[in-house]
Amino acid sequence: MKPEEIQLTDYVRILLGQLPPSFLLEAVVRIVFFFTLLIVSMRLMGKRMAGQLGRSEVAAMSSLAASIGVPILTPERGLLPAVVVAGVVVLVERSVAWWSSRSRRFEQISQGKLSIMVLDGCLQLDALEQATLSRE
Repeated sequence: MKPEEIQLTDYVRILLGQLPPSFLLEAVVRIVFFFTLLIVSMRLMGKRMAGQLGRSEVAAMSSLAASIGVPILTPERGLLPAVVVAGVVVLVERSVAWWSSRSRRFEQISQGKLSIMVLDGCLQLDALEQATLSRE
């Protein structure tokens, strides 16, 4: 895009960029796919990867960061696709949280099984080994 083509009053370009409106649907499909991919990947990476945040929250944060970065840096990209992506990410994350609070089975599938690593001041070596955590 040439500098003379960028106008502050070009609201259609600011909101939609230079993309067809059907790209919004594609953005929704892409974010649901990548959100699911992130959740599955983090589930496969184990407990250490999740830290203090739940897997769905970490996936939501990285999805939001990725969706917001491009429209900020590229004038050809509109803000509306990022808003749609952010809305879908929040909706999916909140849905996962809601389903997790309602169903113990869904919580175990999406967040993993709870493991006790220390019980009454004693390390549970079997649990540490299963979670691939060191004694430290």
